[in-house]
Amino acid sequence: MGVMLWSHQQEALQKMTDGCILKGGVGSGKSLTALAYIVESYETPRSTSPSGAPAMVYIICTAKKRNDREWHDEVVRMGLEERGYRVVIDSWNNIAKYKGVRKAFFIFDEARGGGQGAWGRAFVKIARQNRWILLSATPGDDWMDYLNVFLAHGFYRNKTDFVEQHVEWDRFAKYPKVKRWHNQSKLQGFKRIVTV
Repeated sequence: MGVMLWSHQQEALQKMTDGCILKGGVGSGKSLTALAYIVESYETPRSTSPSGAPAMVYIICTAKKRNDREWHDEVVRMGLEERGYRVVIDSWNNIAKYKGVRKAFFIFDEARGGGQGAWGRAFVKIARQNRWILLSATPGDDWMDYLNVFLAHGFYRNKTDFVEQHVEWDRFAKYPKVKRWHNQSKLQGFKRIVTV
């Protein structure tokens, strides 16, 4: 790899696995570390090795990052396309276009796949069919923010399974509000598995 990483990036790179959340502050080099992970983890897609290296890399980020070409500059710097990868950079607004993609590598920049809306459902479907990592400065304020990552890993069958095991709703609230979390040690264990 031609790009030198800082020590904290190298340390994170050693801990990363497919399906992890790479947590780091703004400017910590998450994007470069994510691209380095692909280069270090997989042989080039031109290889005939049975490693199953993904030939396509999809980067899903904010529309601003896509339009400002921040990711493009990092892809060029890391030399991904020179190594034989085809790279598509698009925004979370268009994530539904990629629900049919299989056997690719996805980098989800910023945790927009939370919740049970269209983005969250698309994230889970894509994650179950591909290799992926998620980059975030703030991966979750409460356990519900981790739900889709846990679903993508198969830790739970669906949202109902998660809720039955962990959520006690406040029945007097005017909107769905968690009163108490149950079996948090299990949740902590899953969080440790997925967070770098």
